[in-house]
Amino acid sequence: MSSCGFLKLSTELHFEIFKYLDRVSSTCLGLTCKTFYPIHKKLHGIVRLDRVVFRPRSASWYVVPLGFLLAQWAGPDLYFDGWGRRFRKLEKGEDEGKGEQDSEGEEESDLKPGEVRRSDT
Repeated sequence: MSSCGFLKLSTELHFEIFKYLDRVSSTCLGLTCKTFYPIHKKLHGIVRLDRVVFRPRSASWYVVPLGFLLAQWAGPDLYFDGWGRRFRKLEKGEDEGKGEQDSEGEEESDLKPGEVRRSDT
């Protein structure tokens, strides 16, 4: 098995790289291997799943909770319940959208989940 060049860097350089990351990005990188998680945890601690990262995207900002970023990593039998702010096990016959609440009478938005429209007022 070949090793990634990033892993061959010194621990001091890994710490310096993690210092530049926000808490959500640090968590994602920290979960990629056993070498990185202790570095993330020492610098940023445990990060809540509802913690968000803001990403600029054209005319609006895209807000992404950590739980949504980790949904694919968690596996097909778990889904992130944004309302409960945790991962839940899918029961047989359930859809992933179970944790979402419907709002009656509201118009459908053209925004994607996690996206917010920037107000110019």
